[in-house]
Amino acid sequence: GFRSVHASNPLPRELGRWSSALRPALDEPGLLSLPLIAAMAPPRKPGKGSSVRLAICLVTTLLIGAIAYWNIRFVYERKQAAERVAVAYEQEKAVAQEERTLRRAQIDDGHGRRRGGEVDVDASDTGANDTPSLGAAQTTPTALPVAAAVGAAGIGTGLSAAGQAKRDAALVEQKRMADAAKAAFCGPLRPFHTLLTAQSTTYQNWQARIMHFHFQKQKAIAGACGEMGGFSRLVAHGTGEPDGLEGEMPSIFVTEYTPADLARFKHFAVMNRPYSVVQMLASPELMAGIVEDYISIAETDHMMMRPLPNLASFSEPAAYNFGYMHSHPGTQRIISQITPLVNWKQCQPIGPSPAILHINVLRKLTPKWNEYSIALKLNDDADKMFGWVLEMWGYSIAAAELGIVHKVLTDFQTEPGAQSRMSVDYVNQYYIHHYTYGSEYRLDGSPQGVNQIGEWSLDK
Repeated sequence: GFRSVHASNPLPRELGRWSSALRPALDEPGLLSLPLIAAMAPPRKPGKGSSVRLAICLVTTLLIGAIAYWNIRFVYERKQAAERVAVAYEQEKAVAQEERTLRRAQIDDGHGRRRGGEVDVDASDTGANDTPSLGAAQTTPTALPVAAAVGAAGIGTGLSAAGQAKRDAALVEQKRMADAAKAAFCGPLRPFHTLLTAQSTTYQNWQARIMHFHFQKQKAIAGACGEMGGFSRLVAHGTGEPDGLEGEMPSIFVTEYTPADLARFKHFAVMNRPYSVVQMLASPELMAGIVEDYISIAETDHMMMRPLPNLASFSEPAAYNFGYMHSHPGTQRIISQITPLVNWKQCQPIGPSPAILHINVLRKLTPKWNEYSIALKLNDDADKMFGWVLEMWGYSIAAAELGIVHKVLTDFQTEPGAQSRMSVDYVNQYYIHHYTYGSEYRLDGSPQGVNQIGEWSLDK
């Protein structure tokens, strides 16, 4: 900086005298004298090198300014997003608290009286009040057909006698498990209800039996501190009549699409899944046995390998990361035909199962999930692009439009085939084994090959 000082400026000469006065005290010229001597050098004429240095300085200054701007903007946007999430959390928390208050009142006075001298749950135990029962519905499984909604109404609830009894049993069992959790010194629990979406076929009925068996097994392992609550098999069957499997596991029956409807959907029977959930949520009678604040949506070919905790929160559902359905710029053309409100970057690689979400989020999401699944299936371009995961895309697009951002997890489940590289300890790495792909091996243990039947075969 001193090099640019004009020669007539007395400061360089004064600095030179000061450095000369210091030199006798040093054995050799010290560090202090070097910049001062340089400062007294005559100014250089600007040349090409100076112009380059000036350009570098300007570019560096611009870059630093840009980085500072984007850092400030990033921090500001994160703060705004955090504030929005906090507001949504408090709103949903208030709604959930109201629901818990209502449920406590129903437990205390289901028919105008307290049952068996049961004590009320401490109101300070938020979340633990909803702790589900171990085997709540398994001990006395019952079916709940759609036709039951026209039965005799329960006192002051609008439910039929069967629906009221089912709800009472679920609430009492939930309270019993909450007390057991308190006695075991468990932390606040957020129990979820497992909803197994299914159709009534021999093929899926056997899968449902396997799934329900392992659900009960892992729930028992979880013990009093587990968050696996009630279980319901949601079945699309005829016009909602029972199919005979309700004696083995709790079942809810809804109307399935007719053959003519399925012909419109090119016989894509998965369309029954969002349609089933729409019907269930619209009917208090069908919802009578579901008293938890959270829902876990499962499929019949899910086999649970370890106890599943509640991976979601009030405002953030949890879902599995499907690596084969990542959104990209090429999907925008299809998305825009369904809704103009979603950018491809907003679509997460998720589907409705496996997923855990608050009941209020499910109520908000389900209508558009069903609507967009139908719209995609009736769109030839979308049907060709998305194929057998089309209904999952309907869920993802609906969530994106509503601003429902999921926690995307890779350890929620595993979908191995014969070609997969699995560790021996994989059962402790994932919660669910989704046996959607065939596992075809030769007798020596090597994979048989893609789309080939092996000498050793496991195929659903």
